[in-house]
Amino acid sequence: MLCAFFGGEALAALMVFQRGRRAWYFYGASSDEYRELMPTYLLQWEAMRWARTNGCETYDLWGVPEASEDQLEAEFPHRSDGLWGVYRFKRGFGGDLHRSHGPWIEFISH
Repeated sequence: MLCAFFGGEALAALMVFQRGRRAWYFYGASSDEYRELMPTYLLQWEAMRWARTNGCETYDLWGVPEASEDQLEAEFPHRSDGLWGVYRFKRGFGGDLHRSHGPWIEFISH
């Protein structure tokens, strides 16, 4: 878990996990206080640096809107509903978009 503070006040936090050569950003939260300091960007950058230092070759920002790449690029400048703001934020770090089947959950009934 990484946290960003300013003047003793927590502004943002995120959780990043590692397995082998891959790291995942799962959850984060931020305050509206001092938003102009962009603590979430700092935390993502530091999480990426942490991952690299720990031997990771991939850092997964995990999750974008369900849309084609063409639609993502065409609509992100003016959309803010759902995951569109999150996509805009993540897009700012560069990288490649890779689709997966998502999480797998097994239910066992007894």
